[in-house]
Amino acid sequence: MNYLMGVDDCIQHVFQGEVIGLFFADATEHDDYWERRYYVAWQREGAVHNFGTHLVCVDSEGKHAAFSGHYLTTKDEALSDLMARAGKVAV
Repeated sequence: MNYLMGVDDCIQHVFQGEVIGLFFADATEHDDYWERRYYVAWQREGAVHNFGTHLVCVDSEGKHAAFSGHYLTTKDEALSDLMARAGKVAV
């Protein structure tokens, strides 16, 4: 299964945008089900907040969702926010 295609699909569907950066947050696995979570920086055109970061969840049932987001106005803000989020979950 291509997990990152699920992330791309989510960003396109929810924000009409594209991924500009991401990192793996965590995963849940069971015998017949899995879920992966990624922090994602995204961009889109034609909106006041053209950039943002969100926690994106994808699962084995083909579902996806975006949570805990920050809407930002520049690419630098989005990538800096992504790095700050990465620092909070790094071990």
